[in-house]
Amino acid sequence: MSLDALVVVRAGDRTATAMVAALAEAVGERSTVVHTSGEAELALRSRTRDVVVVDPDVVTVAALADDHPPGTPVVIGWLAVRSSARAAKLLNAGADEVLDASMGDAELAARIRRAVQRRTNHVPTAPAVVGGLAVDARLHQASWHGMALPLTPRECEVLQVLVAAAGATVTREVIYRQVWRWAMPRGDRTVDVNVKRLRAKLAAAGVPVRIVTQPGLGYRLDVHGGSGPDETIVTGL
Repeated sequence: MSLDALVVVRAGDRTATAMVAALAEAVGERSTVVHTSGEAELALRSRTRDVVVVDPDVVTVAALADDHPPGTPVVIGWLAVRSSARAAKLLNAGADEVLDASMGDAELAARIRRAVQRRTNHVPTAPAVVGGLAVDARLHQASWHGMALPLTPRECEVLQVLVAAAGATVTREVIYRQVWRWAMPRGDRTVDVNVKRLRAKLAAAGVPVRIVTQPGLGYRLDVHGGSGPDETIVTGL
């Protein structure tokens, strides 16, 4: 495997040395290291990157995702100091994996390879439309009657799963597996957090779409304000 990687870390972060070496071992030798948000922006604009490792103190994962064109690279968060809370925040913002300085060389390389494989092996579901709501998670785009909705890539994926279910209830476990691509850890609230954000953004945009909670099960989509009562779900557009 030989991929083009960009590493965005703070200047003087000596803990990142092992991570950069593990990245080179996992994806090849083409790793560029930069230390500022400006350098990162220039490097991302200059050519397509397969993997981006980013310290959130330099560039936020959310900002990185917003700036990416279709075909977003694998995004890996980097923490010089291990923090469960910060790792969860990075994952919720759209990171495919989070690494930290407490991990050994072998674990770093293994996690990087696994993150790349998960993204490479994942086949995005077909774009879905119901009434005026259209979602294409592959392109990170969602709209209501042509009006773009400001959703993160993860939020687009969650919404697309719900739209494709055609009004049926989707369990949290199924949503997690389809979006994050592995089994949901016991007690994990990632799906609930993303649904809460989706509800807030849809409401702020004036979109008459309800994400209904089915207690003990999961969520289903209830769409109003479309073309009529006989609206149907269309996939594979």
